[in-house]
Amino acid sequence: MKLRKRVSISDKKVLLIALVALGISISLFSILFVYADVDILEGYSILFERGFGTKYIWRTFRRFIPLFLLGLAFLVPAKAKLWNVGGYGQFALGATGAVAITYFLGDLSSGALIPIMAIVSMVIGVAWAFIPAYINAKWDVNEIVTTIMFNYIAIQIVKYLTIGGPLQEPGGAPRTEHIPSQAYIPKIAGTNVPWTIIIPFIIAVLLIFFFKKTSLGFEIEAVGASFPSAEYMGVNYTKVVVLTFVVGGALAGLAGFSWLTTTVGYVEVDIIPTWGYMAIAFGLFAALNIAATLLYSFVITGILVGADLIMRLTPMRSGVPLTMIGIIFIVTTALQVFRIYEVKIRG
Repeated sequence: MKLRKRVSISDKKVLLIALVALGISISLFSILFVYADVDILEGYSILFERGFGTKYIWRTFRRFIPLFLLGLAFLVPAKAKLWNVGGYGQFALGATGAVAITYFLGDLSSGALIPIMAIVSMVIGVAWAFIPAYINAKWDVNEIVTTIMFNYIAIQIVKYLTIGGPLQEPGGAPRTEHIPSQAYIPKIAGTNVPWTIIIPFIIAVLLIFFFKKTSLGFEIEAVGASFPSAEYMGVNYTKVVVLTFVVGGALAGLAGFSWLTTTVGYVEVDIIPTWGYMAIAFGLFAALNIAATLLYSFVITGILVGADLIMRLTPMRSGVPLTMIGIIFIVTTALQVFRIYEVKIRG
């Protein structure tokens, strides 16, 4: 048996590696159940029923939407080997901007208010991503450093606005007011699933088409494959940097809007999820494959939701969700060797 470095890998094989990694990881959860003296069948039953069962799947869908959008916010620039690590800040400001709009336009109908909130969230995400993109394109400043710095600046802006600032709740709590009832995303009839569940799938299809069928998508991937070669072909690097970061920022801002309008309904610094960092792992483990990123996002979201309920219904202590995600990340990292190398059996 011999390992040989791959020149390329098909989308099907990337998806297969993702499925195998998830399958192995989930099987290893049994060790946690045994250690906590929880019946293995009971543990898995709760995990899958509460995370993926038809009665509770709405919880998973609600959290999946922003997680997958954040994964795409990282993936699009990463196609050009550019690292948008600023999804957290773009997400936070996008959500805050959506709340701010309701302070001025809160009397509008749902059909008018919700689209305006979504657009504002995306515009703010774009603006926050554009600055480090421009700095990188103009002066070759490392985008990892600037986007991380912009995360901290974004949170300070949210603090300023919500703690003693113009968006603070009148009652004095360090948060914004709740958005009006018509600002929440309507649910699909007879379910608790928000209508926005269709958005990630539409965006995924559009992006797959974009990268497979358009010249601009080819240019982005060409920069990622070999910048000198792309430059020789006449690819405009500045255009690629700005475009990919603008798309990433829009998706991260939209993720903040989704979290706000389907879950909490207000913004408070201490409850803003750090999903942007987790979503980076989705894109990397999926080898920047959009379908595999969707798979990781959905399965891991369901496991997070199910693990939360395991802690309530069994003797298992806090930390179960993160421990399970840690197992997935370790196994997936180990199996990346099969994405980089192919196994040849000498006969």
